Amino acid sequence: MKAFVSAQLTPEGIRELEQYAELKFGGWGATGKKLTPEELVEQAADCEMMVICYEEINDYVLDHLPKLRFIACSRGGVENVDREAVRRHQVWVSSAPGRNANAVAELTVALMLCALRHIPKTHHYIMSQQWDRVPWDMAGNNGFKTFDGFELDGKTVGFVGYGAIARRVARKLSGFDVELLAYDPFLTQWPQGVRSVTWEELFSKSDIVSIHAKLTEQTRGLVNGEAIGRMKKTGILINTARGALLDEEA
Repeated sequence: MKAFVSAQLTPEGIRELEQYAELKFGGWGATGKKLTPEELVEQAADCEMMVICYEEINDYVLDHLPKLRFIACSRGGVENVDREAVRRHQVWVSSAPGRNANAVAELTVALMLCALRHIPKTHHYIMSQQWDRVPWDMAGNNGFKTFDGFELDGKTVGFVGYGAIARRVARKLSGFDVELLAYDPFLTQWPQGVRSVTWEELFSKSDIVSIHAKLTEQTRGLVNGEAIGRMKKTGILINTARGALLDEEA
């Protein structure tokens, strides 16, 4: 069997795959550049299997790779794969849900702390030495501090979607003494420590709203102006899921 690999694989993963297929490497994993459909067809010619990351799979690719029978996508999402096209061509597709769940969960908590404590803004002013633009007074004589942030302790964190990543975020927040809310219409059993609320309650009661939903045609622009308008004036919105879930204009 011949396999084309454009995903970034570990040495252990490559050795495992080499036991079953003759491998050819290119694209994102090898060069850091995503292949166009035309380039992918050229490099994956005669392959029966592909292990991809970001390359687009459409009718053109499948029409020109008649031997292709299986596509493994190394990411959790498969937005780059035309599902109807692979069904028509009877090609199997797999993905890797949860592969980066811990990394995203850590990033989510880090962003919460950065936003609450104004860490990026403080770092910018310190590194650029713009002291004249910082109206603070170490003696406490100034009533206003540009970088006077908030503690995470005691805050209410609301999750839009409560899947693998949101659950990890919740566990990582367990030591911060926060209240956890979540909205997920597909969940029937809720773990202890997380309270199920309505969509409206989530945005109106949370100090921080963290988005962890899947992107579908139904969820595109899910967090819109109406939802954001319900948030507290000091509210923080964190999106470590797909960008299109958020109405950027709103």
